[in-house]
Order: sequence, then structure tokens, then C-alpha cells
Amino acid sequence: MFEVEISVIVPIYNIENYLEKCINSLLSQNFDYKYEIILVDDGSTDGSGAIADKYGLEYNIIKVLHKENGGLSSARNYGLMHAQGKYVTFVDSDDYVSADYLKDLYFISMKYDAEIVLTKICLMTEEETQKYHKEEIETKLINNREAFWQVYIQKKVSWSACAKLIEKEILDKHKFPDGYYEDSASMYLFLDDANKIVVTDLRNNYHYIRRDGSITASNLSEKHMRIFEVCNEIEVYLKKNYSEWEYLSALIYQNAVLQLITRINMSNTEYKQIFKKTVAISRKNLIRIISSRKLSIKTKYYATVLCTNPTIFRWQRNIMIKMKIIKGDWV
Repeated sequence: MFEVEISVIVPIYNIENYLEKCINSLLSQNFDYKYEIILVDDGSTDGSGAIADKYGLEYNIIKVLHKENGGLSSARNYGLMHAQGKYVTFVDSDDYVSADYLKDLYFISMKYDAEIVLTKICLMTEEETQKYHKEEIETKLINNREAFWQVYIQKKVSWSACAKLIEKEILDKHKFPDGYYEDSASMYLFLDDANKIVVTDLRNNYHYIRRDGSITASNLSEKHMRIFEVCNEIEVYLKKNYSEWEYLSALIYQNAVLQLITRINMSNTEYKQIFKKTVAISRKNLIRIISSRKLSIKTKYYATVLCTNPTIFRWQRNIMIKMKIIKGDWV
């Protein structure tokens, strides 16, 4: 057994109004083994760094690191350099976890001898109300091929680095890349390096707060275009590793477009330009997508509607929102 079983890495940047709740939730764990909390202050200009220092002086399981601002990936990578745990879990500094978060993740990893544990998150508003609650998934051991399918195709669990337990040895092989959407650019590499992966449903253990200032609630910028570079990288991976799934790269692009046009503020012209990025690849692969027995009706529906045009998509979406079939800001 490692001296430290789990390292919890918390990247911090200008989040003083939320940070104490996050740290307190991590200090309140019902976990019988040794764990450490690594607070990485990524050049904050508010009081976040001072709050982290206060906790670091009071609790010996907390390690505080300060660095120049380099972004989320840089902060996570810096935390990994100082982590001593066998496993690592990432917690965003404006989120919070339940008292059983580490215990439940660790129990499942030990039960199945798994290198990675994937779980859902509970999406919350800043007013502490739950945003949605999708269908539950059963806990089971899967291989990396099935894990890729569930994360990137079915999206049963998010590709976010949060709400995961991952062996540090795997993380050390693949550093988070710079730029937005670093999670989706990294998760398939982590999964590919694991032999035993467990998917489970511990969503009530991790509370993800969607704030107005977050990446997925901001105005469109060139940085958001990084998501299409990630799509290209995943498409190359599919061609090399799962050539029979190459057509599914259309779903990766479609998800990127849906992420942008439903969660990022943009002008009508920008909306049309983003939408058109998926039309050609959607039309090319539509027959194979709707013919697949493994894909859900919802996936096939969006694959079809994204073959039309941006006006039709917006029209049907507004109807679905009014009928309360979907939420206004989430697909």
C-alpha cells in the first residue's frame, strides 16, 4: 500500500467565493486511508491564494502550491508533479463533494482491481438546485474499448477529468494539453492505457456547479475553436485503433457543435458558421449512424437534425424547450 492512497488535486484561479465550501467538503471525508489535498493556486489575483494558505497552515493533509497563471491544464500538471498518491482525483475549486466521495470511489477501485473509476456528476446551479437527473447506470467492469464507447459515443459518463479516480501512473504518461477542452483531449488516452475500468453511478457524490463565468457559459472566442482540433485528434485515434468505428467521428463533431451552439453565447452569423462545420460529415455518415443498433434514439435524432440547417435546428429546439422535453441550456 502507498503511504498516500489518494491525491486530490484542486486547481484554483480567482474563485474566492466558492473555495472554502470546496475545501471543507474535502476535509470532511469518511475515508479510512491516508489522502492529501493539493491546492494549486494558478496565479489568482483575488483572495483565493490567501484562503488556500490559511487552510494549508491549519491542516497537515493540505499541500498548497503557488504558480504563475498558466491555465487549468498547467495547474493540474503542476499538481501531479507534487502528488504522492497511488490514485488521483481532480476536483474543480467551485464544486464540492459528499463525505463519502473518496470512500466510494476507492471501494469500487479495490473491489474490481480497477485502474480507473468513471462516474457521473450531479449538475447544479449556483442556487444549489439540481439541473437534471438522467437515467442511472449500473456499476460494472469494462475494457478500454467499451469505456471509449460509453464516454465519447453514448456519453453515459462525462469525459471531464472530475468525478474520476485514476492511477497516477497513467496520468504521468499523458500530460493535459494547453487550451480549452483539455479533458476531452486527454480522457481517451487515459482510457487506452488502462486494462480494468469501472463505470458507476455516484453522481450524488460530486456536485458540479455551472457558473455564468465558466468556459461553457461565456461568449464565443477563438479559444473555443480548440474543440475542433480535439475532434481531429480523436478522429485520427479512431482510424488507428477502431477503424470500424471511423464513421462515429461524425458524432464527435456533432457533440462539439452542440456544445458550442447550446452553451456558448454567439451572434446569429457565428451560430450558422459553427453549425455548418458538422453538416458535411453528418450527411456523409448518417445512414450508418441511424442503422446502428448500439446507438440511442436521441443520438440518431440529433445526427439527423444536424444534417439540415441552423434555422431548422433552432426552430425544433425552441419547440422542445417550450414543451419541456429538454432544458434551455443543455442538450
